[in-house]
Amino acid sequence: MNYFVIQSKAHPWDTTWTTWTNRQFPTLEEAKAFFDTLPIKADHRIAEAYTVTRFKPIKEA
Repeated sequence: MNYFVIQSKAHPWDTTWTTWTNRQFPTLEEAKAFFDTLPIKADHRIAEAYTVTRFKPIKEA
């Protein structure tokens, strides 16, 4: 099941987003409602969690 989180950057020049793990929202509407309460929205965003399936080749002995 997907959920939504708030992410932020420490500085505008940062390229890394930090995820607020203590705030997870089951719907986008709930995430947007919380986002609207933030006093400063710059360098914050809503992100959707998702699963990535990757494959790694095995090494033959």
